Amino acid sequence: MAPSLRAKTNRNPRLPLCVMTSVDFAAAERRVAERRKARASELQSRDQARRSQQALKATDHLPYPLDTWSRRSIEAWDNIKGRTGTRPAFRVGQVDAELLDEELLELLKGQTGEALKYFGSHLRDEWSSEILLGLRMVMYKLSIWDHNASYGATLQNLRYSDARHLGPFPKPPTQWQKAWYGFFSVGGRYVWEKWNVWLLDQEGSYDAPTTRVRILSRLTSLASTAHSFAAFTSFLLFLLNGRYRTLLDRILRLRLISPSNHLSRQVSFEYLNRQLVAQMDFESVAKNNGDGQAE
Repeated sequence: MAPSLRAKTNRNPRLPLCVMTSVDFAAAERRVAERRKARASELQSRDQARRSQQALKATDHLPYPLDTWSRRSIEAWDNIKGRTGTRPAFRVGQVDAELLDEELLELLKGQTGEALKYFGSHLRDEWSSEILLGLRMVMYKLSIWDHNASYGATLQNLRYSDARHLGPFPKPPTQWQKAWYGFFSVGGRYVWEKWNVWLLDQEGSYDAPTTRVRILSRLTSLASTAHSFAAFTSFLLFLLNGRYRTLLDRILRLRLISPSNHLSRQVSFEYLNRQLVAQMDFESVAKNNGDGQAE
């Protein structure tokens, strides 16, 4: 039903009945959002001007090279510690969305392994990486590519948006952003896992590893350490301003936001309660089956 506002009673017949169509309602919402955006920009500019004045007063007595460097360092530190993050897409909901996605992947992996055991018990162990690759591809296609949100983000009422867009209304991510996201999060993870398995096989063989294998192993270790440090730094910045949840989101400028301005900021334990109840039911069924077989 199209949203419309209509007066309930018209006590004065000389006055026209107030009717607001869906187009007028959307235009009114757009004007309100633009005014809020302008007010937020004005407050941000005032805050930046105040910080610049404070930095200028603090470094005014320093000589020429040092005052410029100190002023820029103070401004950079103010921008880093600024807490103007994504609202109302709070940090707990974004982290919970990632945990829900990982839990769903583990559940699907377990169900797939149980189905493949009828074709051979070795398939689940030998083709574990390929099974995860196929599940990640299916989840990515049906969630992020089609609906701009993973299943965990959907449960948290969050959607991906293009952070490069500075308009009053969020813009969905482009096809290229989603394609690169799938390339690195699905294909890149699979290639990296296979690469590490190949290096372990080369180093754990009976023959001594060659010089090329040792160099490749050293470079892989350095790359893994650098990635871990960069991911840790990105997560610390996420805890400060709540903008980008992962390092890949920061590189691709993808932000999780809520499509609605009315979002409860309370931590929900509904998924955990369901998981506990399902686990208790499974243990009860397993116990009953064991007792029946014992009899």
